[in-house]
Amino acid sequence: MVHFAAFLDNVFKHFFNTIGKSFDFIKISRIYNSIVIDLEEHLLNFFKYISSFDKLIGFAAPVITSSLVLNNYPLDVHYI
Repeated sequence: MVHFAAFLDNVFKHFFNTIGKSFDFIKISRIYNSIVIDLEEHLLNFFKYISSFDKLIGFAAPVITSSLVLNNYPLDVHYI
């Protein structure tokens, strides 16, 4: 509920201040947890260790996907 309330707070602020502009859900969802500037470099370095398509599908894709999904949650989210 905390995340939803914070999200709605940002929605209300946006429409109160800029009624004519569209709302960017992705930008607001990342406002307090921005993506690292050198993400591309990290991913390219990670891919250097993937030597086959099977490893890409069976290992790399799930690791990267879960990392991106888990990174969407604020720090200590389960301790609130």
